[in-house]
Amino acid sequence: MAAAFVLPIRLDNGYTSGMAAVPYITVSDNLCIEQVPDACGLVVFGATGDLTHRKLLPSLFGLQRKRLLPAQFFLLGCGRTALSDESFRASVRDTLRALPENDEGTVASFCARCWYQQGAYDSPALYAALRDRMRGLHAANGTHGNTVFYLSTPPSVYGAIVARLGAARLATEHEDGNGWMRVIVEKPHGRDLATARELARALRVALAETQIYRIDHYLGKET
Repeated sequence: MAAAFVLPIRLDNGYTSGMAAVPYITVSDNLCIEQVPDACGLVVFGATGDLTHRKLLPSLFGLQRKRLLPAQFFLLGCGRTALSDESFRASVRDTLRALPENDEGTVASFCARCWYQQGAYDSPALYAALRDRMRGLHAANGTHGNTVFYLSTPPSVYGAIVARLGAARLATEHEDGNGWMRVIVEKPHGRDLATARELARALRVALAETQIYRIDHYLGKET
């Protein structure tokens, strides 16, 4: 049987569990207490790259296994490689099947949520195509226009991608069918202070600071 731990929580009556008059709540490691996020679509730039297949797809699949992906969710991969939707799903399927914990039903369910759009990151045509694909996928999946853009690309193209998203009105929240919009950028965030500041300026041309998430997944490795 899995070991249990004590979880102190705030109760409706204002008391915190663990006090003498309030019982502890015991939670096993089979019970996940994280919340499922809003319905949304995830658009991954660099979807055929190493970061996506080694880090992002396994993490998303883990969320699905734990029932932490919203029921209304889709993943739209975007890259320069010419792939059909089914070819992209086949590559996703190969990545997930190699994981130590998988089953065909869950893999198939995840892959059914995946789509692909090919194009050059500096081409306005890509963002026009993305607008049409996203509009259709949001309508089909009931995701209310909520979108996360994940830049799984070399940092040298972050500025170009965000500028094109802004020009196409894809990063504008609550407008023309859009819901909330978030952009995730991976480190490195510049080579030094000057280039980090330049990247920050480039991102803020099209985005509010509250829309930008800067992450370094390696910071969590030891934890």
